[in-house]
Amino acid sequence: MKLLAFPEEGASGFSCSMKGDPDCARMGEGLSDGTVHGAILLTERLSDDIVNYVQFGGKGMNKAVTSKEEILSVSKNMVAQQGLHAINMRSVAKQCGVAVGSVYNYFPSKNDLVIATIDAIWREIIQGIEDRTPSIGFLEEVEKLFYGIKSGGEKYPFFFGIHSMGVGQSGRDKGREIMFQCFDSIQTDLLSSLQADERVNHAFFSGACTQKAFVEFVFSNLISLLSREEATCDLLSAIIREVLYRP
Repeated sequence: MKLLAFPEEGASGFSCSMKGDPDCARMGEGLSDGTVHGAILLTERLSDDIVNYVQFGGKGMNKAVTSKEEILSVSKNMVAQQGLHAINMRSVAKQCGVAVGSVYNYFPSKNDLVIATIDAIWREIIQGIEDRTPSIGFLEEVEKLFYGIKSGGEKYPFFFGIHSMGVGQSGRDKGREIMFQCFDSIQTDLLSSLQADERVNHAFFSGACTQKAFVEFVFSNLISLLSREEATCDLLSAIIREVLYRP
């Protein structure tokens, strides 16, 4: 069984723990340089048996290649404990107990891994909100949303600033895109809840004050409260109650 060693980024050459072995030499043929990317492409052509013994950091890792879900789980834990800036390919591979090439097989770059982690965190937060007690109306849905996102923010500190950290400009743009997609989905659900709430005084809506505009107003204020790390949304709830539920 051969143990392959990934050279550092920018380094040249290809090393094998069994120097002089003709099979090892043949495995290195066709690589114009010894970059990490070249080594990754090589491991993709090897048998699963060999990949499971890929060497990283000078230590043999006798563990099967991890899954995409396991990598994202480790990445989310790193964000929860240290922030998004802690994520890099080598640290994630080390936490997973696998070779760095196993991470690159799923995520071609750090940006890709960070963006996928942001997406996974938002999905976890939204799922947590959906798993809470079903709401009986629009007001309760707003309150459930506030405390659900707040809970997610406590698990992942500074999450609302997370999209501008640890990635390049294209990564930041993609992170914001993911966030806004989640916001659009949330507002669509809020609008449906408002329209279905029979307790609401629907005569309130006229002219520029449409149901959609009101939902956007409520949601923007809810996000503002969360960004300021307010403990409750009591003021927003009182406004909604006064405007929509008066006899």
